[in-house]
Amino acid sequence: MPPLAIRIVSAQEVIPIRQIILRPGRPASDCVFAHDEDSDTRHFGALVEGAMVGVASVYHLPPPGTNDDGAWQLRGMAVLEPSQRRGIGSTLVRACCEHVAAQGGARLWCHARTGAVPFYAKLAFEVVGAEFLIPGVGPHYFMQRRLR
Repeated sequence: MPPLAIRIVSAQEVIPIRQIILRPGRPASDCVFAHDEDSDTRHFGALVEGAMVGVASVYHLPPPGTNDDGAWQLRGMAVLEPSQRRGIGSTLVRACCEHVAAQGGARLWCHARTGAVPFYAKLAFEVVGAEFLIPGVGPHYFMQRRLR
């Protein structure tokens, strides 16, 4: 596989991959998430030979119903199908963890699609609670990883 580069990208740059992988057949407007433009939000792009093949975003937000200032959310994690199962997603998540830790974050949490639970578990995320449904998206689990 050609070299992989991870870099910070704009909110607009993550939309096409979010749309293809996370919201297929839905309008691009469904791929614009709350807090995408917050000053402390960061969007990461995975590039192979200059082409974006994966994206992930982190938001300085506590899980719903909490006020944990050390918590950050991982959201919009997606890798194009031809590039999946090559370590690109893992590299993106590790970059997100490193960024959050560098900002003083204590944990990274996400709503993981049920099928992605083993992927996140390999990256030291733990399931917390029961499976739940995100309407229009599908079944998920709350997962988190302690960073310190």
